[in-house]
Amino acid sequence: MLQIIIYLLLLPILFGTVIKVYLKKEKIIGVLFLVEAIPYGFVFEFCYFSCINIIVMCVNGYFHWTVSIMRGMSLAFSIVGFFLLHHKRKTGVRICLRNVLSRNINYGLIVFLFLVLYKIMQVCLFQVFDFSDNKTYVSIANDLNQTDLYYHILDGDGSLLTDWKLMSSKYTLVSWYPYEAFLARVSEIHVTIVINNVMSIFLILLSYCVLFIWAKTLFSKRENRIYFMLFCALLCEFLLSEYSTFFFIWPTFGKCVLNIIILPLMVNELLFENSRSVALVTMICMAGCATSNMAFELAPISIGLSQLIQFVQKKDCKEILFGIIMLLPALIYIVMYFKW
Repeated sequence: MLQIIIYLLLLPILFGTVIKVYLKKEKIIGVLFLVEAIPYGFVFEFCYFSCINIIVMCVNGYFHWTVSIMRGMSLAFSIVGFFLLHHKRKTGVRICLRNVLSRNINYGLIVFLFLVLYKIMQVCLFQVFDFSDNKTYVSIANDLNQTDLYYHILDGDGSLLTDWKLMSSKYTLVSWYPYEAFLARVSEIHVTIVINNVMSIFLILLSYCVLFIWAKTLFSKRENRIYFMLFCALLCEFLLSEYSTFFFIWPTFGKCVLNIIILPLMVNELLFENSRSVALVTMICMAGCATSNMAFELAPISIGLSQLIQFVQKKDCKEILFGIIMLLPALIYIVMYFKW
């Protein structure tokens, strides 16, 4: 369980803090700062895992190679992250970890926290598993963890494959299920428990971290942000929509992660950040493509429309160049999808 905490909480906080301090140029590190940092750090962690996963798979390596390299790179990035934060603190970054609940209690916040806990309880106790997609994705992660081989079992009939390239690229290009298998391997918890319980809880909390980033972007007052979060929680609970369905039925599917975490984070960076980081948007685009094939279409549309608006407003050809750079991960994934 300690490994789960390290990879899903501590490392995302560290990496996200570095990203916000260096790429987003923020100066004060507080409690809510860390809440905002987790989605960025998790996206970065998943990005370098995706690179490791695809490279090892392409050289016909074993899954334990991916696990070992991931552990080594996580340690290396952690050391670099601590060094960068220590250096930055000497040049003006202030740490202010004060208790955010010490102010006047807002009853909207209490109701919001209750709804979040209730949603987590719903997903853990009443999540519907009887979907063919769910069976397929859990089987892929479990086979990878048990056999230590990449895509050598066809889920449909259990037949053995002589080469991972015989598996549909719909599955081989997606690194989300190997990532869940990785978490199961390092934590020594069964894949089914990791996917249906641990990741369900984590992804719901992570999605609300992304919603908090939106709340901070849209509203300057603390009370308005709380009410926005409460409104979103109520919509997820009572509105019959694709978003709320993702929350309750498919919280750990790659397309769910893309739609409730990756894309909202990307759109916020593209439309509402004054100092956009091309590197950050490129990283989010890569994470989306590694999460679900749906990103091959949705990421180019989001980035293309945003850069077109920027080009019309600023009349600067650099915006077109920036858009091409941001779309490089999607273009590479599209080429691999059709080639494989």
